[in-house]
Amino acid sequence: MVGFDRPSTHEGLASAVKGNSDFEMVRTALYEAANIPLSRITRFSKLKRWGMDVAKRRGSKRAKVALARKIAVILHRMGIDGTTYRWAEARRIAAQA
Repeated sequence: MVGFDRPSTHEGLASAVKGNSDFEMVRTALYEAANIPLSRITRFSKLKRWGMDVAKRRGSKRAKVALARKIAVILHRMGIDGTTYRWAEARRIAAQA
């Protein structure tokens, strides 16, 4: 193909794809978003508990990456379903209503 530079063997195809910096920005934002519940938020949630458990077993860096992936999945499902994230469990919300 004319005008398409084939990446060398050590480069991935993603580096040759236009707009790769957008993916980097999303990954960075997700990693930073995963860092917040693990380090700054005092309010407890299932996500924080899960991330803290992973951090105990595997270390904080891996926990941040795992939590970032989990947040990405949740955001994707929220976008598809149109639902909102609930901090508390459903039964506690129903009991308050």
